[in-house]
Amino acid sequence: MVQQITKTTLSPTKLINRHNNCFFNSCIQCILSIPSITTYYDSTNFSRNSNISQSFQKFIKEYKKNEIVDPEMLLKDLRRKMDILDGREQDTHEFLVLFLDLLENEVKMKQENIKTEEEIKNSNIILKTFMGLQKTTITCQRCNNASTSVEQSLGISIGVYKDIQEGINKQQEPEILKEGIFCPKCKENSGKLKNTQFFYPPEILVVQLLRFNGASTKNNKRININPTIKLANRNYTLIGSVCHEGTLRNGHYISYGKRDYKWCCYDDSNLKEIENPPLSGSNAYLVFYSRV
Repeated sequence: MVQQITKTTLSPTKLINRHNNCFFNSCIQCILSIPSITTYYDSTNFSRNSNISQSFQKFIKEYKKNEIVDPEMLLKDLRRKMDILDGREQDTHEFLVLFLDLLENEVKMKQENIKTEEEIKNSNIILKTFMGLQKTTITCQRCNNASTSVEQSLGISIGVYKDIQEGINKQQEPEILKEGIFCPKCKENSGKLKNTQFFYPPEILVVQLLRFNGASTKNNKRININPTIKLANRNYTLIGSVCHEGTLRNGHYISYGKRDYKWCCYDDSNLKEIENPPLSGSNAYLVFYSRV
């Protein structure tokens, strides 16, 4: 007899910020707005070795029954695995990548070198939710010899353009490689044309806006957040975003998430239901879309 699993959709809950953890709080609120993730981690029996998965599950169960939650126990377990949880302000995108990697390392059916849509569909919850596949073709401009490779992608990083859709389109445009690359066919270091396209877009697409140059400056250019976008001929709808206010040295993260068709603004222990998230501004940093 197949066990019926009840879908877990979380009601909005406030999170305490004790140690400059707004980057964690804002990101985790967006993750908790993804029903496939909350349902899996609320209902799965994890082994004793799955410390982070167990801790995340306990956190979700606390989140379900309280109006305000202290994430310190989850953070304590994560500190054993993450150097960035040191009480200082951090990059929320870096945290997202590390967190998903920790979860993926613990789940069953961990797979390496996934190359096909079928392999993703038969993989684990993290890859099924967040992984897409891109095909990169490099063509010699002298003899037209082409080589193709398949790459895994957990999200997409784009420049700050007029809107998200334009940034995605620009990221997918062919690129002329200035430095000559040796061609095994014509035996020349000639120019190459690089073309990267998604052929399997992820269930949840995380778009990172490249606002930071890695030093001390931030690109505060305004961008329009499309409520819907297209990637690889698939439609996506907006479900969340993380915004960074202020500067690199003195900044603050807040987030917006959609659950049961209702939007909320999450600002640590401040919570406000809103009609719609801001769809234009200079603070958007991570944008979450769900494939329709």
